[in-house]
Amino acid sequence: MDDQARLFQELSEKFKRLETELSNLRSEKEKLEDLKSKLDAQDVRINAQDKWISNFGLFLAQGANNIAASSNAISSASNATSWIVGIGAILLTAGLFGVGLYSVIKVPEQSRLAAERTIKDYLSSADAKRDFHSSVEKLFGPEILAIQAVAKRGDRLSTSPSSEPPQPLSPETEQALQKVLAMPEEERDTVQWRALIYSYSDTKRFEAALALADKWLTLSTLTPLQTASALWVRGNVLLDAGRLQEAIAAYDAVIQRFGSDPDPALREQVARALVNKGYALGLLATPQTKAAIAAYDDVIQRFGSDPTPALREVVARAFVNKGVALGKLTPPQPEAEIAAYDDVIQRFGTDPAPALREQVTRALVNKGVALGQLTPPQPEAQIAAYDELIQRFGADPAPALREQVARAFVNKGVALGKLTPPQPEAQIAAYDDVIQRFGTDPTPALREQVARAFVNKGYALGQLTPPQPEAEITAYDDVIQRFGSDPAPALREQVARAFVNKGVALGQLTPPQPEAEIAAYDDVIQRFGTDPAPALREQVSMALHYKAIILKDLNRFADARTVCEDYIHRFADAPETAIQEMTKKVRSLLSNLPPPEPSADS
Repeated sequence: MDDQARLFQELSEKFKRLETELSNLRSEKEKLEDLKSKLDAQDVRINAQDKWISNFGLFLAQGANNIAASSNAISSASNATSWIVGIGAILLTAGLFGVGLYSVIKVPEQSRLAAERTIKDYLSSADAKRDFHSSVEKLFGPEILAIQAVAKRGDRLSTSPSSEPPQPLSPETEQALQKVLAMPEEERDTVQWRALIYSYSDTKRFEAALALADKWLTLSTLTPLQTASALWVRGNVLLDAGRLQEAIAAYDAVIQRFGSDPDPALREQVARALVNKGYALGLLATPQTKAAIAAYDDVIQRFGSDPTPALREVVARAFVNKGVALGKLTPPQPEAEIAAYDDVIQRFGTDPAPALREQVTRALVNKGVALGQLTPPQPEAQIAAYDELIQRFGADPAPALREQVARAFVNKGVALGKLTPPQPEAQIAAYDDVIQRFGTDPTPALREQVARAFVNKGYALGQLTPPQPEAEITAYDDVIQRFGSDPAPALREQVARAFVNKGVALGQLTPPQPEAEIAAYDDVIQRFGTDPAPALREQVSMALHYKAIILKDLNRFADARTVCEDYIHRFADAPETAIQEMTKKVRSLLSNLPPPEPSADS
């Protein structure tokens, strides 16, 4: 009862502030109406504002029959997939507060969903949405919205880890965070705590982030939901820091303490903790793939039939992650993996929620990849999966969806090359689509796909009848010029591939250009020769091998011997299978070189 009493008191204070602000907004509206005759240009805006206020009156009338909708509306303010719906639900709650605050603890879920649908219908008008945004900013202020954005971004990255470098915070956001930091700890709300902690972890200041999370957990005024949120955020920081066992323990604390609680907001926290636990289990030095799959299955069994939008997103993510984990078993289970992706597509394929659309695109791309892992591979089915994604989501401007569309085009090109017979012209068209659509996009994930498209296009040009080595070399040069100085590991790999493939293409010109070919291999060796990344080590081994072959063909046997010996010195004990196979070829080449000429007596 103490927790409920504190909650009632907090809500009461917030509602009083909201009522005051709503009164101010109505006063502003009346002033605008007085000026209407003189400011005809404002007519559309005022009408939209009238509609907005009258609609909220309708919301209040509809809600009076079931005041119980208020609790879940408040929960959705921080957990709904759309912040607009959450804010609208809080405003609805403010109007209902006077009828009965006592009902905020247990209410029917269907009432909250009905309120969300009503607000969504109202916001389908562009004018209404614009006025609503403006009113929300006046009511809550840009600083509060900036804090919410940081918190939401941190939550998103914790469930969709990204290799992209953190984006710098704007001066306005930094100022807002400083104000939160200066607040008394007991006065910070959940969103403020999350934003503050993530602002440290996002810049790799993990100890400071963990210290803040620990302070949050020591507050005596925490509600169960705040405790669950603090534990979950702490787990996210530990996950980002690579302290996986500690992260798993934090997620387990959420699951064990709140796993049987029927509160919708707590159910969401438990579901998210299970998904993140599964992800962390898969990252361990010895991945616990079966345990990860069990965590995802737990989410699906507990929450798979829940209609709450936030839980539907988590369930979709659990299905996708389960599919990925099934593909990592020994041996892999591509059939079961495909079934998991099909579950996502069938359950959520028509849902318009952006978060669910993202999971559907992930499922389609991953399904295409898994179809290629079957025995025998099914390139036609792969292409069909990629085409479905491109047709359904190709015009969507959301960054996460654009990345998946680009991946689908690149993967489609690869699959076209595996048909019998291969279709290099269609391959090139798919890669050109990527380059034309995304070639100027600065997003790191899209830059990687563009680089892959250029490299693969170059290779496909070499497979034409007759081959086009000049055009092939141009494609590789595009990669080198665009991405040659980019430090991102994925782009460094593509640049190395471009140099190696360029060397091969130079040897196929008429006449061949062996010196230019050697120079291309030397570029790989000099740029990437000491990089420990396995993908780059493989490209360096290929460059050394090919260079040795060219030198032998030029009868430069001493130079060829030197390169072979350099190779063996670097890679004799390499654990990578591909490099071990290359090492056998280099040893064979070395043994077939003429013996070195004896040195002259001094």
